[in-house]
Amino acid sequence: MEQSNVFDFDGFQIERESYLGGDCYGVVTSCKKDGAGIPYHLEVEFDISKARFSFSKCYAHEVVPCDELSAVGKLKIMVYLLEKVACAYVTEKAVVQKMSPQKLKKLYHGDDVVMGEILDSEKADGLTIEESFYLYILAQNWANGDEFSWNCGGLEESVSLVEGARMMKL
Repeated sequence: MEQSNVFDFDGFQIERESYLGGDCYGVVTSCKKDGAGIPYHLEVEFDISKARFSFSKCYAHEVVPCDELSAVGKLKIMVYLLEKVACAYVTEKAVVQKMSPQKLKKLYHGDDVVMGEILDSEKADGLTIEESFYLYILAQNWANGDEFSWNCGGLEESVSLVEGARMMKL
């Protein structure tokens, strides 16, 4: 780790970070020696699903709760972890950008193909099946004027799916 990137709190320095698939983000610190001269390091983890921090003092063959950090040291590492978790979450969510009517319109204006081909080639990541269904209806209605309806019990009881799609927040 370069000296300029070293994060220090209560005399500990972070040596490793880990993001464990969405549930936990943690750090492992450099080693120190306790009052008896036995080396240990700290592991600080943030459990995202429970919004809980844990501070562990890790010896070679034993892990015990750590209660020796100052309040400022705890707050410093907690803020550090929350920032890391937030960045990881934003990055994860940015990878899956939700398809929207606005994005489809932009694709449609920037291409020479019909809306049906655009809908066929684009992923509906981040959408439920119902949202994908209504997005298809809105896009085809906007691009081609297509009308979609659901007949329940006969022609007299027809429901406009285009109107239903417009009420969805896509």
